[in-house]
Amino acid sequence: MNSPFKFLDAYTIDDRQAFFGREEEVAALYDMVTRNRLILVYGQSGTGKTSLIQCGLAARFDATDWYPLFIRRQTDINQSLAQRLRQASGLDDYGTAVDALEEIYVAGLRPVYFIFDQLEELFILGKPDERATFIQTIRDILSSSLPCRILFVMREEYLAYLYGFEKTIPTFFDRRLRVEPMSTTKVKSVLEGSFRQFNIRVQAPEAENLLRIIDNISGGRAGIQLPYLQVYLDSLYREDFTRTYPNRENPAGEWLPLEFTRPEIDVMGKIENVLEKFLQEQQLEIQRRLERQFPKTAGDAVQKVLDAFVSEEGTKRPVGFERRGDDLIVEKRWADLFRPLSPQALGACCQLLEQARLLRVADEHLELAHDALAILIDKQRSGQQRRLNETLRRLQHNYREFADTGEYLTRRQLNAAEELLPLLEDRLDDDIKKYVADSLRHAEKTEHAELEEERRKRKQARRVAIVGLTLAAIALIGFVLAWVQFLAANRAKIEIARNAMQAQRNIATALKMDGKYAEALQQLQGTEQFVSVLKTSEQTEIQQLRGKWQQVQRYMTAGDSLTAGGDLRAALAQYGEAQKTDRDDRIDNRIAQTTRDIETKFQEYRLFGDALYNAKKYDLAMQNFEKALRLKPGDAEVARKLELCRQR
Repeated sequence: MNSPFKFLDAYTIDDRQAFFGREEEVAALYDMVTRNRLILVYGQSGTGKTSLIQCGLAARFDATDWYPLFIRRQTDINQSLAQRLRQASGLDDYGTAVDALEEIYVAGLRPVYFIFDQLEELFILGKPDERATFIQTIRDILSSSLPCRILFVMREEYLAYLYGFEKTIPTFFDRRLRVEPMSTTKVKSVLEGSFRQFNIRVQAPEAENLLRIIDNISGGRAGIQLPYLQVYLDSLYREDFTRTYPNRENPAGEWLPLEFTRPEIDVMGKIENVLEKFLQEQQLEIQRRLERQFPKTAGDAVQKVLDAFVSEEGTKRPVGFERRGDDLIVEKRWADLFRPLSPQALGACCQLLEQARLLRVADEHLELAHDALAILIDKQRSGQQRRLNETLRRLQHNYREFADTGEYLTRRQLNAAEELLPLLEDRLDDDIKKYVADSLRHAEKTEHAELEEERRKRKQARRVAIVGLTLAAIALIGFVLAWVQFLAANRAKIEIARNAMQAQRNIATALKMDGKYAEALQQLQGTEQFVSVLKTSEQTEIQQLRGKWQQVQRYMTAGDSLTAGGDLRAALAQYGEAQKTDRDDRIDNRIAQTTRDIETKFQEYRLFGDALYNAKKYDLAMQNFEKALRLKPGDAEVARKLELCRQR
């Protein structure tokens, strides 16, 4: 049966007679758009931002006063904008956006209103080059003299991401409207207006029962989610209508009289129960129908399909698709999320979800009907589900990067994904499976090569030390013999002393190259017995060498102490200073190991932070992100997530 309430759909111009409670906001927005070219509309999810524009603002214009172009990001915001400009201008090749805008205005003599809805998707799903191209296009449009307006509509928790745009467009934040959650007074006026419009009475005492409905929707909290209001009223209306008029429909253009009673309101219960109950009922029913049509369907197929339409951040994920007969083929980059459902089973599942008003088709994209559903589905995710989704997303990202860079997964990345790979078996295509296997072989080959290189260096160091010790021993023996025989020739005595000194210095150098700094310094100190036969330059050289080695020893001791205390970044700095002072194998090994440890710890803190953020434990997540940034201060992604935690 048909219901007058919108459920999870936004209001449009056709609903203007039933759009109540936003008169002040509509007036403020209308005043802004008549005076300014760029307006930002923001607010919490569920405050009715889209309805405010598509219905409230649209109703203030005559058809000849504006030409609205509603644009969502979908796969790429620049492609979506180009598609709308082609449709509006009638040109397949229109040149620049400004050229298309001029063509549209000349043809219709109406100012164009670009309305970019749910702009947060550009930051959740978009890439830096996509954002850069988009903001340059907006700047070009604003720089033109053509009559147009640009409205950006987004959730307020993503406002911080817009400050990068302000560098290119300084006026970005000059005109903005925050859409507040509806107060109890306004919701009461919405109920009264809607009930009059749709021939509904409320049992006496009316005021008390209206407040009872409002309390059921708000849960006692200030501000009301408008999608919840519509879902609640839709469910209440359907149940009451079915009881009152069994097997009947509303006549065309009419609404049969209904009365909402206190018992009916009490039985309906709280909105959380209503929406969750509706989702669970539809999910179970669609699962049963799928299993009847496709007997091999997994028991959690519908849940996985719904989960695929929710991003890791808990927001809607639009997925492009095309139909080939009964088959539904989704964009390749999201295909793994819907495995192992066949294209035919996926097509049937999505069609049933659309009929149940859980999915919506828009411009060759499928998406959940509202962010409220995305939030609910995200809350139902288990910790393992979150880890699986994150691991799958990273494997897909790394594989796409591999096509450009040729870089395989590192051993750390392989270890992080190892225990989850068997659970992802059905969701990985053959290309990614091969990529993982090739990465494993590459990591093993690299590790083997590094091990062989390390062995070679150690063998070489030992050979140098043995040769040095042998030469030193021979020289010392020669010196002792020569000294005992007390050669008469002073020049011969000096030459022998120098040879002995050089041999002892070689021993010291071999020990230092092996990282034995104390023993090396002790051997170097032994050369002082020959100071009387050394040139001034030779004495200076040995003193400088001793100073460098003592400095290296201090840097390495400090670095080892910092490593033991867990301050890996400071330790790496100390090892780096040692390397600049006088490089050797021990220093190189310490730097390589500490660098690996920093990366491992960084990823550990980042992953823990992600898990805690998804669990809404923002303080603990913030601590992990801060630790990760102390290890890698320049990581933009972790800095972004830390900022999100601080805004909660």
